[in-house]
Amino acid sequence: MTEIEYYELLKKSLPEEAAKATVAYIGERNSSGLSLERIREVFATKEDLVRVEAGLRVEIHAAEVETLRWAAALVMGQTAIIFALIKLFVAN
Repeated sequence: MTEIEYYELLKKSLPEEAAKATVAYIGERNSSGLSLERIREVFATKEDLVRVEAGLRVEIHAAEVETLRWAAALVMGQTAIIFALIKLFVAN
């Protein structure tokens, strides 16, 4: 992929100035031995970020549900202990 092709691809999802800066950066890095194909593999696209965000949202939701389950169980356990202590002290 040439720099012009890469610029056209970036321009679809980034502002023009950001696309130019990215291609300029890639050009600098490319002169040090990185190929444009390798750079394309390394950079995250918006699709990659959306996929990661969706996965994180699922994991966060699962953690929230698990936390609520533990909290409910602890509240019920504490309530049972309090009633047992009240019954013990009232019975004596």
